[in-house]
Amino acid sequence: MTVIESTQNPVVRQVRNLHRRKGRLEAGAFLIETRRLFEDACAADWPLERVFATAAFFERHEFPRTVVVTPVHERVLAAMSTVETPEGLLAIARIPAAPPALRMGPSRAWVALEGIQDPGNLGTIWRSADAAGVDGLLLGPGTVDPWSPKVVRATMGACFRVPVRVAGDWLADLDELGRSADRVATTLDGSEALPEVDLCGPVVWLVGNEGAGLSDATIERATRRVHIPMRPGPESLNAAMATTICLYEMLRQRR
Repeated sequence: MTVIESTQNPVVRQVRNLHRRKGRLEAGAFLIETRRLFEDACAADWPLERVFATAAFFERHEFPRTVVVTPVHERVLAAMSTVETPEGLLAIARIPAAPPALRMGPSRAWVALEGIQDPGNLGTIWRSADAAGVDGLLLGPGTVDPWSPKVVRATMGACFRVPVRVAGDWLADLDELGRSADRVATTLDGSEALPEVDLCGPVVWLVGNEGAGLSDATIERATRRVHIPMRPGPESLNAAMATTICLYEMLRQRR
């Protein structure tokens, strides 16, 4: 197969368009830029449109027989990538055409996020949701694009295992998802301490960012408000850390 050697090749522009949210939405695709993520995508049978690799990467690693790899020069991969030091591989993956249904699955738990703007926070929450076996993530207003390169890298592969839905109508989606579940809001002034709340039934966790917290309209949808007990002094926990603590308290109670 011919090696792509010029950074002026049209495919480079096609890939670079996926650096931006608008480009990802138009193409219905996102980027995979590490070997670990590529392997996780293959393990999940995730649909891939194109796979690019440098000669050095191709020589050191094996690819599934079903994957067609386009060889590219290192300078071309560098022009395609969003990272300063690419590993030598880049793939274009499809964004799921249909969002997951708003219903409880085997774990009887969802995480609904409002205003989570930091890619690292969202990625870490996604990883914790994966570890806890959560049924899905619902992303509300002000939350970062789940398919941005930084978020995808931060998920460490969780994005291929835990479905995500970007809310069309945030409050209506919360109402639908919470019809047969407790909607538990994490707040600094929650009336109940987390360990004292019964989490054995279906739960929708409502999580906002550590600065602004949840909106009043979202808090009004909550059936319970909880806080994480802390010693005097600290104001709050990072949103990802708080979510992780809540999920593992839920798992502890369900053992």
